[in-house]
Amino acid sequence: MVKVILTESLAKKYTSGETQITIEANTIQKLFVNLNERYPGINKALNHEGISVVIDGEIFQDALYERLEGVSEICFIPRIGGG
Repeated sequence: MVKVILTESLAKKYTSGETQITIEANTIQKLFVNLNERYPGINKALNHEGISVVIDGEIFQDALYERLEGVSEICFIPRIGGG
């Protein structure tokens, strides 16, 4: 099982305010599919180019195929620009 922590704005729009969700997934891609089945439309927001994925405290910009081991904690955060 994976613990997903959503921002207030995502939670308000897609999950009726629920900011912490437990869901089954073994990759980020599968997590997106399962979240979208439960909360239609959320996949589009999470796949947005401006979102990074935090897996157990480590930030990934291209995390789609990252494996999730056991009980992972996933957060979605805006990407930080720079140059």
